Amino acid sequence: MRPNEAPADVSSAEVERILGRSARDVLSAKHIFERVSDEEFRRHNLNYYCEVAYQVGTELFNTCAQAVVYARCKAKFGYEGAVRWDEHDDALMFSAAKPRLQDGLEAILADFPLPQDSLLGRLPRQSAHLFRFCKDCHCEEFLATIRASVYGKSEDSLRANLVDAPILWMPAGCVIVLTPTTWSSTGRFARGLGSSTTYRCSGTRHFRWTRRAK
Repeated sequence: MRPNEAPADVSSAEVERILGRSARDVLSAKHIFERVSDEEFRRHNLNYYCEVAYQVGTELFNTCAQAVVYARCKAKFGYEGAVRWDEHDDALMFSAAKPRLQDGLEAILADFPLPQDSLLGRLPRQSAHLFRFCKDCHCEEFLATIRASVYGKSEDSLRANLVDAPILWMPAGCVIVLTPTTWSSTGRFARGLGSSTTYRCSGTRHFRWTRRAK
């Protein structure tokens, strides 16, 4: 929050108190994120710093959204590939409804664009290809689940964890979504998002967080 954006009924002293609280929150979260192991981090009370709400920047949110879509498409593709397949399954993959379903998925992907130089810029194409070779069986429900995850506000949605949430929910939510397994196809997680990431809180302050190797 910028001082000139404070509500009219909030005093300047209260604004300064909130900014001071925010500074302590960010420094504390930065210290925890950089210096504790994943196991230790999971033991922290993520609601401890909850007086001020934060949100990640658009680029990081879009990256997480693309990760969710990719992980779900990969899981569906893997599940269907592990069972018996016959001509009936071929028909479901190339049904008359599939183009409409494919357009639905690609519309979701287009809502969360990644920068051209993103290490994970191939994810949208990979998600679309995986979905293209899935059967249309239960695809309507599948797309509804994806929409709920990336657009919804339920307890397990991205927005619940990354928008208007306590500061420790930011790295926790990203670590859950952005796992090395998710990026195994790129082979670059450890040198990319996993090693050094810029987190933007409310689009106002930028902080460079570098995770030390354990």
